[in-house]
Amino acid sequence: MAITLNPPLDNLGIMAPVLGPWFSDDAVNLGVPVPAQRLRLPVNFAAATDWFAPATGTLSLFVTDAANPPPALDTLQDSSGAWPFANGRIVAFFRLLPEVEARLHALVGLIPAATADPVDDPPTEAGVPTRPQVRSLAIVLPAATPLTPAGIYPFFGGAAGIPGSDDAERMAAIGLAIAGGNLVNAALPMTWLRRPGGELADRDILLQGLVGQVDLWAFDRRGRAIDPGAVACWWSWLLSTAVGDDPATDDEDIQLLAPDIDAEDYPQQDDQPVVVQFAAQRTAHLVDAHEGPLAAPFIGGGNRLEVDGAAAAGELVQVGGEDPIALTFAAVPPPGAPPPLDNPALDDAPRARMAVLPTGNYGAEANLWPGGPVHAGLTRDFVRVAVVDEERHLVGVARGDSRAGTTPPAVRRSAAQNRPSTRINVSRTSTTDGVLLANGQATADALLAVPNANDPTRLVLGLGDVAWAARRAPRQ
Repeated sequence: MAITLNPPLDNLGIMAPVLGPWFSDDAVNLGVPVPAQRLRLPVNFAAATDWFAPATGTLSLFVTDAANPPPALDTLQDSSGAWPFANGRIVAFFRLLPEVEARLHALVGLIPAATADPVDDPPTEAGVPTRPQVRSLAIVLPAATPLTPAGIYPFFGGAAGIPGSDDAERMAAIGLAIAGGNLVNAALPMTWLRRPGGELADRDILLQGLVGQVDLWAFDRRGRAIDPGAVACWWSWLLSTAVGDDPATDDEDIQLLAPDIDAEDYPQQDDQPVVVQFAAQRTAHLVDAHEGPLAAPFIGGGNRLEVDGAAAAGELVQVGGEDPIALTFAAVPPPGAPPPLDNPALDDAPRARMAVLPTGNYGAEANLWPGGPVHAGLTRDFVRVAVVDEERHLVGVARGDSRAGTTPPAVRRSAAQNRPSTRINVSRTSTTDGVLLANGQATADALLAVPNANDPTRLVLGLGDVAWAARRAPRQ
């Protein structure tokens, strides 16, 4: 059942989270991501196709340079944690207005958690969002695009489509400059406000006449890559189903439609309007506790993380149809002979935990999409799963063979962590009450009481010195 938005979108102006078609060709279909492409999604346009504003936001153009990336692109990462663009390419970067981003993310709270069983009807109240917060989309122009004004003009309808009386002025208008005959980034990027909606001839176009293969990207609020097809699916589901037709009126009133566009003018998939067609696929992105690259001993060595009972092959796990994803940890292989007491069998992940981000609790396993897609309209989906060894994360030291050489300090600390007599043990707090304190004053009081207790406790501090103390009461 759809919901009624409050306040009505007509009252929000440019801050309304309306959604428009992405492309002028309704036949464009976003294929499934290939793990080796690290969430880069190639899109091949057989004929000249325009890229429309998918929601309200700003468009910027940049020339890519990994050694000196522009600030707007500096934090972007592909699924491996690397900067996502090849050097010497033109990137059209579209960022949602902050108000639009926040409202769309709040509506994403209607999507059931990936760990939930499928539902027949969408929720009628939005909960805490369980998917990444979408902030930006980007298209990397074809590799053959010259880094010259003449190479850029066709994407804006010719030189006359850009303000200015000469090449230098026109490039400055779109945030670029000319150096040695080639385009470079200007000191001030373009931030061109673009909105979805309007008759076909009057719509805000981001880029015109795209032909051949481009790379489509989507990024969250922290710059981590998301499957663009999942973004298209989420927004299409909100458009046609979860928000859908206003139940408070008797008229056909699909609330997230862009102004002056009828539902029939959107691409159609399964008899529903969508922002762009997409193939079915569900993707789990395996990351560390900071949403960075996941490494050994979970993937890339050690094989401690398992997907459906087999060692995880990489950071992206994909399924189709009704298939679930079961994530578990492999047990430590038993030693060939009983180890000595001072050198127990090496466990490289003694307290392995995982959590489905952003709201899941850390535990020993995770089951994603246990009954298939969480709704019939959400056949393309994406979540992140954080994996961490709590001991290594908190202590900062991985266990190592105690019989190894102890000259390098790092090896000596690693050997001490494996030895039971010198190990810093990590375990849950014994209290059943809440452990978070309300403010820094309460934290200082509690911390300073620990070393002076009858039963002193070892502390693990990121930073602490003798000058840090509780605030004294003012003198009377």
